[in-house]
Amino acid sequence: MWKRMVFLGLLFILLPIYHVLSDCPIGTYPSYHINVCERCLPECRSGQIMIAKCNQTNKFICQCPSNKYWDGNLALCQLCKSCGTTEIVSQNCTHVHNRKCSNCPLGTFVKSPYQCEKCSHCEEGEVVARKCNGSKDTLCSRPFSRKPLFIGDSNKPAFTLTQPEPSDDPEKVEKNNTTVVILSIMVALFVVALLLVCLCWHCSSNIQRRNKYPESSFTDDSEIDDFVKKRPLPPVRETGLMLRDLNPETFENLCCLLNPEGSRNWKVLAGKLGYSQCKIQNFKLNRNEACQSLLQEWGTEGNTTVYVLYNHLLAMQRDDCTELLQKYLVQENQV
Repeated sequence: MWKRMVFLGLLFILLPIYHVLSDCPIGTYPSYHINVCERCLPECRSGQIMIAKCNQTNKFICQCPSNKYWDGNLALCQLCKSCGTTEIVSQNCTHVHNRKCSNCPLGTFVKSPYQCEKCSHCEEGEVVARKCNGSKDTLCSRPFSRKPLFIGDSNKPAFTLTQPEPSDDPEKVEKNNTTVVILSIMVALFVVALLLVCLCWHCSSNIQRRNKYPESSFTDDSEIDDFVKKRPLPPVRETGLMLRDLNPETFENLCCLLNPEGSRNWKVLAGKLGYSQCKIQNFKLNRNEACQSLLQEWGTEGNTTVYVLYNHLLAMQRDDCTELLQKYLVQENQV
C-alpha cells in the first residue's frame, strides 16, 4: 500500500515539471537538472561539429571531429596523440579525452596496438639475427641458411642472416677466376681504345689547324700577334668608318658569329677591348645579345672605328668575322 502511495506522490511532483519542460519555446531546450528551459547556443565552439540540433525537446550537442578531442585549457580541438613503435594504447582518444600510451615492459614487444607480448628466445643451434627491441620480436637464423627462421607471428623478415657456402669444386673456382680475368681484359681494351680515339681526334684537329695556319703554333697572345703581323693580309686600310655607322645587317651577322660559346667568342673580344670581368658578366646576363650589348657600348667611345675592330678580330684568328668587314675597309667611305 505504501509503495503505491510513494509512486503516486512522485508522479504528482514530476508531471508538472514534465509538462512545463515539454512546452519550451522555440530557441530553448529543457534542462531537467534545474527544471527550466535554457537558451540554445548560437553555434559550436572552435573546431567542433554539430552532432544534434537544439530544439524544444533536445539539447544542442557539439563535439570534435574524428581523431580529435576537446582541449578545455586551449578551448579548441586538438589532434589525438599517436603512440610510438614501442608503446601500446592504454586509453583510447574520445571527444573529451586525449589518447594515453604506455611503454611495453622490458623483455616484451608490441604485438598489437593494445597488447605487449614476451620476447621469444632462439633454440639451440640458432643465432640471433635481430634482438627483440620493443617494437619487433626476436629473429633467429641457422648458420649457412639461405632462408631466415621466423619466431612469433611475424610474416616478413626484417633481416636475413646468410653466409656463403664454400665451394670445394676446383673446376668451378677456376671457371670463376677465368671469367673475372676475361672481363678485366675487356675493360682494359675498351679504355685503351677510347684513349686512342681521343688521341686521333686531337691529332686530326691539330693537322687541320696547321693546314689552315701553317705557321701557327701559339702558346700566348704575343705569339698570335706576331703571327698576324707575318701572315699575308688583304689590302685594307683605315677608312674612318665608325662602328655605330656600320650596316645594321652586317652588325647582326657579326654578332651571330661571336655570340655562341667558344674559345674565341665575344668574351675574348671584350677582354681585348679592355673590359673587366665584372663588366663582361653584366653583358653575359643576356646571352643571346651579349655581343650586341658589348659593341653598342664600345661604339659610344672615342676611337671605335671598324678598322680597330677588324684588327682585334684578326688577332683572334676569326677570319669569318674579318671577311664581313673587309668590304668596308677596301675603299674609303664605302658602306
